[in-house]
Amino acid sequence: MKITDAIHEFILYKQSLGMTYKNRALKLTAFARWAGPVEIDSISPETVRRLLDAGRPVTAEWFNKFSALKMFFRFRLSRGGGRVFLLLWFRI
Repeated sequence: MKITDAIHEFILYKQSLGMTYKNRALKLTAFARWAGPVEIDSISPETVRRLLDAGRPVTAEWFNKFSALKMFFRFRLSRGGGRVFLLLWFRI
């Protein structure tokens, strides 16, 4: 599954629960644009790290991106997609 399709599915899921889910949706779609039209299984921890760090210090915005990505990858893992090692990286 392409990363854009997976993120769109996750956003629709969150909205179906009654959440507006706008700010984190913007962060996730920005990640999808940044990663490019790739399969979700080709996303590596280094790719996620490059987006989060981008040569800047850790700020509140960093934690917002981190939280959105962590929720997304947990959702994918629970649906049988994604890779476990991405979640293991998030424990660090």
